[in-house]
Amino acid sequence: MVKVLIADDHPMCVAALQMAVARVASNAEVRVSDTLEGAILELSAYRPDLILLDLGLRDSVGLATLRKLLVLTDSPIISVTGDEQPDLPGMARSVGAKGFIEKRSSFPAMAEAIDVVLKGGEWFPLSIYAEMGSEEGEGGRGGRAEDPLDCQVGKLTKAQLAVLRLASRGHSNEEIGQELSIKLATVKSHMHAIFKSLGVKRRTQAISLYLQIEEI
Repeated sequence: MVKVLIADDHPMCVAALQMAVARVASNAEVRVSDTLEGAILELSAYRPDLILLDLGLRDSVGLATLRKLLVLTDSPIISVTGDEQPDLPGMARSVGAKGFIEKRSSFPAMAEAIDVVLKGGEWFPLSIYAEMGSEEGEGGRGGRAEDPLDCQVGKLTKAQLAVLRLASRGHSNEEIGQELSIKLATVKSHMHAIFKSLGVKRRTQAISLYLQIEEI
């Protein structure tokens, strides 16, 4: 059984990461901590095959968070962050991370990263290999290249969530507009942004993903 520890304090991101883990290993045992201190306590009695570590926890921020865990475990760590600092992936790799997931990543990209690292590879944006003059692609060690991480999983706005929630209850765009007192064009704009954020193309796919997250 695959064991995974998620250290993240953003509920939607935790849900998305749990779903990504489940796609890769349906029988995985997943534990969650919303603080670095809690993650360290988990490691005292739990030996995960993979750690998904948010670099912006309440009690620790940045690469220091990664360094603190690396001295306590030899489990591979994927850094997870909403920070779009361009040199951060390369810095995380140099510190010792085996992967890097932006919180705006598409759901398939999250699953790809988790799968590659669990198999002993590494998974980083293509840009860091270009900077190093390497011919490696995203996923390293033979991993398949993935499109740039360009979606917004786990970062829907309150307005977008309200629209998606009503859509999941069977409301049409017109009914959603009436319920939220917004124009039809605004509803359609929100739906388009939702599709992009969740990495889907159809309304039914967005609703299905939302309902799965709600169940977690």
